[in-house]
Amino acid sequence: MSARLLILSPTHDRGGAEEYLLTIAGSAVENGWEVVVGFELSARTRSIADELRSRPGTSYINAPIRALHRWGVIGQALATVWLLARSRADVAMVVLPGPTLGMGCVIATALASLPTAVVFQLAPWAVPAGSWRGVCSWAQRRRQQWIAVSDQNREAIQATFAVPPGSVRTIYNGAPDVVQLNSTQSTAARLALRTRLGMAGDARVILTVGRLAEQKGYTDLLESLPSVLDGRPDVFFVWIGGGELRAELESAIRSRDLEHHVRILGHRSDVHHMLDGADMFLLPSRFEGHSFALVEALAHGVPAVSSDAGGAPETIRDGIDGLIFRRQDPADLARKLNWAIEHPDEMAAMGASGRARAAIFSQGRMLGETFAVLEALRDQAGAG
Repeated sequence: MSARLLILSPTHDRGGAEEYLLTIAGSAVENGWEVVVGFELSARTRSIADELRSRPGTSYINAPIRALHRWGVIGQALATVWLLARSRADVAMVVLPGPTLGMGCVIATALASLPTAVVFQLAPWAVPAGSWRGVCSWAQRRRQQWIAVSDQNREAIQATFAVPPGSVRTIYNGAPDVVQLNSTQSTAARLALRTRLGMAGDARVILTVGRLAEQKGYTDLLESLPSVLDGRPDVFFVWIGGGELRAELESAIRSRDLEHHVRILGHRSDVHHMLDGADMFLLPSRFEGHSFALVEALAHGVPAVSSDAGGAPETIRDGIDGLIFRRQDPADLARKLNWAIEHPDEMAAMGASGRARAAIFSQGRMLGETFAVLEALRDQAGAG
């Protein structure tokens, strides 16, 4: 008889944490688990629910488990208790888009003594957990394995909840393996991207993938662009993603007369093809967990420039696999971009090094390590 996995998330959006949820759910079904997924249905999460409903072996439950403030923890815990009873799960996974956003879920699974993996997809620094800090620390000791997606985030989690060093495990987010293109295929991919975007064949394209949100640092990038674009009519910045700041960012682009050089494409399903045709990848984030987009760029061999947010310095070694700049520092971002644009051969060598390094952050490795945890928890459930 197969085991049943319940995946919970107090999400209200679709981003890297939600793509992780979908990946884990799909892999669990392939590995013989029955999967139930619960999160609150909203305009931004509806596409995730629709995708889950279309998959064999996966059930979706509309679960009101968002907690917008610390006092919402009790209501979140009660909603989670109802969900646990309804799902009849053997093992749970709680996927958190913020370090303290799912404390009620963590507490409820502990009270139920349900073996649970708690995955913190974003914990960029220690935050106040108030009176719930001790309760969550207690919950961790009740058949729970806490997982961080970078060592930097792991240290922040340990500080937030005052749990012992070594009690939180790091499992890096991973990207699917990529088949390396030969020179003919690479040339065709570059031409196809520029044709699609209405650009000249020699245009230099710098690609960013991420939600249009304050976290991702787009306003810092806009501040740096005048000095980067000065005298460079062939350089273009292409942003892929949707989000609450789109209208504001489009207005800022127009007010700075940058429409020709900055393109916002919204959500795309062909990011991998666009990476194949890009000259460079840019991650301007102000804070991160462990960026799926950055790892995917490395896997494609695209030279990368990234802020030092979250796990980025663990992903690329500065000056070896790409360039790192200080987050929320537009001047340092401009310096690194100017150097990268002026040194294409050196950046190409970093891209090749990054491609080799991407094996450390493969999706296969992420899934293998994650399911080793889930299977150990399943064995705990079987032992009663």
